[in-house]
Amino acid sequence: MDALSALTGLREATLGVILIVAAGCSPTGGPAAQAPAPEIARSTNCPAPTVSSWSTYSDPAYGFKVAYPPGFTFELQRAEIPGLLEFRRAVDKCYVNVSPPGQLEVTVYVKDSESLVAWVNKHTGGPASNSETDQYFSGVSHESPLRVAGRDALAFDWQPDAAPYTPHDTAMFISSAYVLVIGWWAEDAPGLPDATARSAYAAAMQADYKTMLANLRFG
Repeated sequence: MDALSALTGLREATLGVILIVAAGCSPTGGPAAQAPAPEIARSTNCPAPTVSSWSTYSDPAYGFKVAYPPGFTFELQRAEIPGLLEFRRAVDKCYVNVSPPGQLEVTVYVKDSESLVAWVNKHTGGPASNSETDQYFSGVSHESPLRVAGRDALAFDWQPDAAPYTPHDTAMFISSAYVLVIGWWAEDAPGLPDATARSAYAAAMQADYKTMLANLRFG
């Protein structure tokens, strides 16, 4: 079994836990001993994807290919922030019209530093993602070098100024002009029915993120 198949299996298994809890049933089919789930949680109770294969998005402008999970959309988002060139999110179709409890993100920025550490440091401040500044991150932690698609990369976490989640990102240079950042986050505060569902959803998102990095290609 290859890495993509294994991680797809992990995602399906963990999302199965979410659907059981969100539907208000115990694993044996009896009623769950908990209050009714909020609307955002009930939206997870949707049909499973009809295919198990991942789709691939090819970006002709910046020269990379990235896969995204079955049953997800891959949407261009509007983000008028200095130095941010393209921002896309991969999100389960259940959450297209509501605020999701987590998502995968692919962002392209202008390269204006000679190292990844220097680039992250240059764009760390507060408030992050202010539309009038180029401060994309705040509260950066757990910086760790790694290799992705044969290139040097930098993994790091950061803390938005007013959000109940921690984004987990990996940055790498696409060329002498651009930086690619792939990341994920899942809600830490209630949004899914209980801690078990939130933990399962976060595990599924992290597995998807690792699959995206493993299958990333340039050129």
